[in-house]
Amino acid sequence: MQANGMLRYNTRQRFYGDVGVREGDTPSGGNDSDADDFLEGEGWDSWLEAEFRYVLPIGAGRGNAMHTFVTSDGLLVRGATHGQWNPFESGRTLLILKPFFQYRTIDVTADNIGDIPSPNPPETGSTVKNETNGLEFLVEYDNRDYAENAQQGSLTRLGIARDFGWFQSSGAWTSVEGEFSKYFSFGDSSFFRQQVLALNAWTAYVPSTKAHLEDGFIVVDNAPPSNRGATLGGLTRLRAYPTGRFNSNAAIYYSAELRGIPAWDPLKDWPIIRKFAWRWWQWVVFAELGRVAPEWRFDELHQDMKWSAGIGLRAMIAGGVGRIGVATSNETTQFVIMVGQPF
Repeated sequence: MQANGMLRYNTRQRFYGDVGVREGDTPSGGNDSDADDFLEGEGWDSWLEAEFRYVLPIGAGRGNAMHTFVTSDGLLVRGATHGQWNPFESGRTLLILKPFFQYRTIDVTADNIGDIPSPNPPETGSTVKNETNGLEFLVEYDNRDYAENAQQGSLTRLGIARDFGWFQSSGAWTSVEGEFSKYFSFGDSSFFRQQVLALNAWTAYVPSTKAHLEDGFIVVDNAPPSNRGATLGGLTRLRAYPTGRFNSNAAIYYSAELRGIPAWDPLKDWPIIRKFAWRWWQWVVFAELGRVAPEWRFDELHQDMKWSAGIGLRAMIAGGVGRIGVATSNETTQFVIMVGQPF
């Protein structure tokens, strides 16, 4: 079991499509929406989630839920969990339950009240709130050789998230998703200790969303917040765009990363770094494609796709990976700092 959370007051909070749309206009957060079509202001941006994992007693999970990886300077020596794609023979199959809570607000001022398309606009001095809570359930088949720094194998994940409308939730909603990652090792060379091509595909659909017309405005009900569900942008998918930049009822996403760990590592001799359990640094180049749409239709989701590309540096310190990177697109450029590989 593990838990994560954040509590902060954001002076530049953004909502993409969380407050409705005027009839005939392109929804904020839609694939064809303008980059500056959002509601911005000061507000709370807080979330909390826990994660409970159960390893099924099949494949590499048979007999012992805890697995031991033997590494040397952060590279796997023995204990790989991957094999032929067969959950009963190799890899680890997990059942994951994630309770979640999120609370986001924007203070309504004279500067942003005109950006709220609603048949019942709030008054200046009030607060626009978006609160959600619920449960996410996932089935994960991890057939990678080493989860922290995979060279071979694959990761398959299917999940469903549900806000039941309990407590102070802004509305009930349901979202389903599927994800597949595949890793190909190019071995080592005179310059690199490790070279890996990592590929990822992800899709999501929100079947609960309903919309109705009210006084010339389209009011959307039973939809997740713009940063959940079928959403692109942020630290993981379409990294050149802000969090929640694209969101709708359906989304699809593809990513490719070329990861290399150089044999040359001048950083490990730096005085500050020597105090930590430094394992390696990694050079990364990546490219991404993605699209959101009102319905899950294969043809529509593969037209006019948005792209993102960038470079990054990653490092393993002790048993964890940290990453920094720059991603750019034809709309924006983002600098990303995060813990863990994106996939």
